[in-house]
Amino acid sequence: WSGSRGLEQVLRRIPLRAFPGIFGNIKYFQDTLRLARQDAQRSAAAQTSAAVTEREQLLYPQRLIDKERTAALGRYGKPYGATITDLFLAATFRAVARALSTSQDLQLTITVDLRRYLPGGRAEGIGNLSGTEIINLPSIGESYADTLAEIVRTTSERKRNYIGINGFSAFVPLVRPLPPRLLQTTMDVFTRRMVPRSNVPSLFSNIGIIPTPVVTFDTPASQARLLPSATYPPAFVPALSGYQGELTLSIGTYGRPGVPTAGEQFLDR
Repeated sequence: WSGSRGLEQVLRRIPLRAFPGIFGNIKYFQDTLRLARQDAQRSAAAQTSAAVTEREQLLYPQRLIDKERTAALGRYGKPYGATITDLFLAATFRAVARALSTSQDLQLTITVDLRRYLPGGRAEGIGNLSGTEIINLPSIGESYADTLAEIVRTTSERKRNYIGINGFSAFVPLVRPLPPRLLQTTMDVFTRRMVPRSNVPSLFSNIGIIPTPVVTFDTPASQARLLPSATYPPAFVPALSGYQGELTLSIGTYGRPGVPTAGEQFLDR
């Protein structure tokens, strides 16, 4: 549910008056579950493989966006009020729409840096403090500009109501005090009964900027990137990381060396 090492450090800074809205967004849950079940039907013919053959290896296809192109992206997104995440999320939606041959009722999961809610933007844990948000698009529009405008509208609306803190993530501290056996039973019921009827949306993750001191040894690294967790097809997790003005888009997948994977095809769409 969260990549945090203590979600409570964020939740205790959210005013109590905000929680009815966080937990009470029924339409958010309804839309998410409806589209998840729809996605499950779409992918019924492409079930996730539970095993990897000996000929398949863990692969990380990557694409580097240099400083000039990164700066150009920032200039393009400025009139829309778009962040780098918005720009790549819009491109990801359009690539998924092309792969599925549909432009209607699409959804993707994104990660949200929850340090935005902490003083100074710093967390108590060593690891990133992150939550997830499911973005639903009824239509991607005719052009990339249409998709980007809808993404900005959707994410801006969520930012006004604590994006990344939704009923799913806020539920975690509530179940943590449960006895281990009851907690295990609850999770077992969820994974066995809920997940097979739905399809967890693939995720786009902006891992963020790598601080230069983190990769400075005798001298600063010339290039650095953070890679996402690998997933079995048809699920995929494209991830973005930045270092010294450059961006790297990567996907963790399985395949045979020399044979283009679905992840590589996606990166080139």
